[in-house]
Amino acid sequence: MAHEFEIARDIDVEAPPERVWEAVATGRGWDSWFMGRNEIEPHQDGRVRWSIGDFTAESTVTTWDPPRRFVSTGVESPDGSKHQFDYRIDQREGGGSTIRYVHSGMLGGDWEAEYEAMSEGDPMYLAKLAEYITYFSGRFATSIDAHGPEVPDRDRALATFRQALGLGDDAAALQPDQHRRRRARPHLRRRGCQLPRDVEEAERPHAPRRRPHRHPRRHRRRRAV
Repeated sequence: MAHEFEIARDIDVEAPPERVWEAVATGRGWDSWFMGRNEIEPHQDGRVRWSIGDFTAESTVTTWDPPRRFVSTGVESPDGSKHQFDYRIDQREGGGSTIRYVHSGMLGGDWEAEYEAMSEGDPMYLAKLAEYITYFSGRFATSIDAHGPEVPDRDRALATFRQALGLGDDAAALQPDQHRRRRARPHLRRRGCQLPRDVEEAERPHAPRRRPHRHPRRHRRRRAV
């Protein structure tokens, strides 16, 4: 039996609706903050394709209203599951935009575990979307999906990735702990957008340690006997 679900979030970004639309309603925009490779036919009833590895999922553009609203609706699976992604873009007074994101549909099979995973995963990708629009709007990423055995030589593995991206050997890469130390942007929290747990832990202010209070020793005078 399939179960109905809905995950809704609002996020604010410092970009006009046209830039937001480019990020949420184009294939190369999705490639830049989502995962896998994405294709979106830019019209009503257009085809949407999302591919990762050997798996491909297709859906249909059910609302095409640039630059205000984009909705894609997937086909129903044999277990009754079905997904719909709705992006509503509103221009804010004074500049910037608000993105109203609604992920809804039906979940079948182990629906509780899938819903729990999406409740953590969707806010994470929305945080990436906000960062992309804020700092990399107008630039587009190239998705790489490479599988193979573990390579003990890390430098060789990174050289392969740099070559595929057309980067030089002097391209810098942040270490994992450097990512966690970055300060979270206020606009990600403004509308209740949940950050990944490890980032939350890194950003949480820590109270200074207090030294335990010690009572001064009381000196007793000895009386001469």
